[in-house]
Amino acid sequence: MSRRRCAPHAAQRGVAAIEFGLVFIALFVVLYGLATFGSVFYTRHQITRAAADGARAAAMYAAPTEAQIQGVVRDALALPLADAPGLEISATTASDPVVVTVRYAYRQNALLPLLPLADRFVPETLQARASSARPS
Repeated sequence: MSRRRCAPHAAQRGVAAIEFGLVFIALFVVLYGLATFGSVFYTRHQITRAAADGARAAAMYAAPTEAQIQGVVRDALALPLADAPGLEISATTASDPVVVTVRYAYRQNALLPLLPLADRFVPETLQARASSARPS
């Protein structure tokens, strides 16, 4: 009666694949979270810059209309954001200072698909506001 002993490496067969799978999942979630945060940060930066450009244009026009300011804001936005549904641009041209507000429905137009359970960390809408004094 001889017992066959397994070689030490045979008992470890498949362990590396399991470890790789666990590490890969954790690494993927971290990298995808960074990419999602980056896309939210990028979009927020774009609408903030566009609102500032709209406020700057309002200061340059003698009597700006809301349509003129909206045109400047849309031109300042990157192409996918400028045509996205859920983009709201408003300007108070009758008061001093002129206030330009840009609201963007981010979750409706997310650049990356959201992972399950990650939607609670992504904002529903992004908003930026800029103001400028009217020239005297």
